[in-house]
Amino acid sequence: MVSLPDAVVPTLVPNLFLLPSGLLPPNPVELLASESMNGVCAEVFSIFDFVLFDTPPLLLMADGVIVSSHPDGAVLVVLEKRASSL
Repeated sequence: MVSLPDAVVPTLVPNLFLLPSGLLPPNPVELLASESMNGVCAEVFSIFDFVLFDTPPLLLMADGVIVSSHPDGAVLVVLEKRASSL
């Protein structure tokens, strides 16, 4: 097992880091809803000021719905190349 600081990868953009997902597990939804995910999120939130989760479209997979329960807020991309205000 790799520690979170060892798994985080710096990018070419200053102060922007990436945590790659790694290999696709047999049941990603089960992993995202696990206590391990809660621990990873807690650790990530304690280290970084802003955390973005990139997930598949909500209508195709449950990943985005499950992941959206972890952060303080969520931004949903509904249509590409369009902006709208509520």
